[in-house]
Amino acid sequence: MSRKTIITISVVGVVVIFILGLLWWLGKDDANPQVIEDTTVIEEPTTVVVDGTLPTLDPGEEPAVVVTEPTLVSSLYYFVERWGTFSTVADFQNIKDIKGVVTDELYASLESQFDSVPFDQLEHTQYEGYTARVTSVQWVEQTDVRAEAVVTTLRTREIEAEKETYNQDIVIVFVNQGGSWKVSEATWK
Repeated sequence: MSRKTIITISVVGVVVIFILGLLWWLGKDDANPQVIEDTTVIEEPTTVVVDGTLPTLDPGEEPAVVVTEPTLVSSLYYFVERWGTFSTVADFQNIKDIKGVVTDELYASLESQFDSVPFDQLEHTQYEGYTARVTSVQWVEQTDVRAEAVVTTLRTREIEAEKETYNQDIVIVFVNQGGSWKVSEATWK
């Protein structure tokens, strides 16, 4: 084999590897969606909470508020699980992740709480992390412009090697802004 043939084969090999790498890189999806699609199938309708107690329903009786808007449901799950999951090493990424599902006012309020001290200047003497998983949702209200839900979460707090798991509720209020549901209030209970 001549030197020219070896060089030609080498160049073709490098070009093929480059094209394959480029196709792989273009084909992967590393964009963070603003709203995730919820493929959870809800077997039974949610219940209504008015005065802090769950009403009792007769068998076959439907609750007064049943939310079927998929964007509203997926935004609720996404917001609660991202907002409730953070650690001392995450640089407040959870706040950046929820920007697309909250109102501008709420985002500015959340962001201002953490802009006062840059993350790299915070004193992290030990690892501390929290996770939140939605376990149940009780819709309190839904109109064309507003929706409110009480969400029960299973939270885990981890400090170094010690873990504590507990239930915690969060009240979420959505507003409909131009056809898009956005979280306007969130209060941990």
